[in-house]
Parts: sequence; C-alpha cells; structure tokens
Amino acid sequence: VPDTGVDYNIISNLRFDAHHWAHPQKRPIPKDRVPKARMVPALLHKDFNILTNRYLEHHEEKVERDRELNLLEAAEKMRQQPFNPLSQKFCDARLEERMRACQDALTTEVKLRNEEAQPLSYRGNITNCYDMLSHQVKDPELMDYIKQSEGGRKVRYKTRFRFEEDVRHADVKQEDRVKRMKPLQIAHERFTTEMERGYDILTNQDFGHRKEKHEKFLHTPRTKPLLTPWQKVLEQTGEAVAGPCVPVPVKPTGGELAAVGSQTLRLPDEAARSGALSARSTQSSQRRRLEATPPAPAIPGSAAGSVYSKAKDN
Repeated sequence: VPDTGVDYNIISNLRFDAHHWAHPQKRPIPKDRVPKARMVPALLHKDFNILTNRYLEHHEEKVERDRELNLLEAAEKMRQQPFNPLSQKFCDARLEERMRACQDALTTEVKLRNEEAQPLSYRGNITNCYDMLSHQVKDPELMDYIKQSEGGRKVRYKTRFRFEEDVRHADVKQEDRVKRMKPLQIAHERFTTEMERGYDILTNQDFGHRKEKHEKFLHTPRTKPLLTPWQKVLEQTGEAVAGPCVPVPVKPTGGELAAVGSQTLRLPDEAARSGALSARSTQSSQRRRLEATPPAPAIPGSAAGSVYSKAKDN
C-alpha cells in the first residue's frame, strides 16, 4: 500500500528517484507525465509584419505554403459546389457531359409524351408527313391515308348538305302550303257582294280596265267558293268538276237596278250541263236579293237624292 498518493516529495517537491528515504535502487520509479500544450491565441502570435507585408522569419517558405493552402481550400470548396454560376457549367467535364446527356434524354421524353397525349386527329397532321419548306414527302403511307380521309370527309359533308337542302325544300313547301291554305279560311261571300254591285260605293267608280272612263280595277280574290252537292259528288267520282260561276260585274242602268243580271263566265264543254244549272240558281238568287233591297234614304238638303238612288250615266 503506498504511503502517499503523489509521485513526488511534498516537502521538497522533488521526485522520488531524487529525494526518498529508501535506497536509490529500491526507490519507486515515477511515471513520466506529458505536460499540456499551451494554447496561444492566433491574434497574439504575430509573426507577420503588416507594414512591410512580410513574415518575420522564413518569408519565402511561408508564402509558398500559403499559396498551396489557398489552392487546397479552393479545391475543397469546388468539390462541395461543383457548379459554376458564372459560366453556367459544371467544373468537372465528366459531370458536364452527364448533365447534357440527361437533358437530351429528358427533352426527348417530354416530346414523346406530348405526342402520345395528343388526340388521334392531331397525330395524322399533314406536317408530320410533308415538309412545307422543301415540299418533300417524308411519309408517303401517311400521306395517302390523309388523302383518303379527306375524300371520305367530303362524302360525309356532301350527304349532310343534301339532307339540309331537302329540309330547306320541305320548309319552303310547307310555307307555300300555309300561304295557299290561308285564303281558304276566309269566306268567299265577303267579296261577292262588292263584285255583284258593280261599282265602288265610296268613290262611285265602275269596276273595269278602261282608264279613259276612270274605271277602278277590281282585284280578283284568292278565296274559293264552297262546292255544291253535285260538285262534291263529281269530285268523289273523279270526274271533272266545274267551279261555281263567278259573276262578272256589270254596270247597272237607271231605273233597272232591280232587274240587273250578272253575266257568267263560259265553262268547258264537259261541264256545261252542271254549269248552266248553277248559273240559273245564282241569277235567281241575285235577282231576289236585289228586289228585296230597300231604297236608300235621301240626303237632307239635296233635291237630287243619294248616290244609291241616282242613275249613273253610261
């Protein structure tokens, strides 16, 4: 068991090999201790003269050392950041070549993906098989397919245009049919009264075409009279149907207004029999209607009477 925990004499501060009570050969051998390194701040270690810009000792060797250290430090920074922002290139030629190959592959992939995402109608574009600048056909098979497609498209358009033309013709026919049916909705008797009278009651003008006598033109109505029972029978049997007689306006004479008759149009030979019967019935009905017409009232203050009772000059 050691007498002390230190390896030196605490009175003389000497090691046991120099000051110990035992024989020199039997004295304990102390352990060699390495003293701690004294750390001196760099700012206190001034081996460089800032006025002369030189080292105090071994200037040339230290300058060469600083240059090599700067190169090593720059190389380490370059390895940590291999891309040069000024030249926009990698510092290593191998990295630059790899990056260019990756960019080309990415560009090709994007182009192929875009072509794949396009619709089928765009894939067969004429610019894919024909060069617009050099006027050369790059893909004859695709060019023939495009021509056949255009021909089929024209045939489809032709069918559509033909259908639309038929629809327009049908619309025009329907419009004409509506126009023809509109007069049938108006009674023919609305116009026969004025035609039977023979002159206009407002202007006192005769109906005719002679301009020198100031006759008024009477427009023929587009309405049709009702068919008689005999005409309906002939229409159902398929024989020629003679239309009812249309009275021609005649100028009445003075004092014979009650005996005014109406001339009738000539009818075809095959319908003369039925036309004569209808003409006689029409004349008799007109005569009875004219006889039952009351006289027009006289205008107060005029000795000549009204225009209804005054005879017209020929």
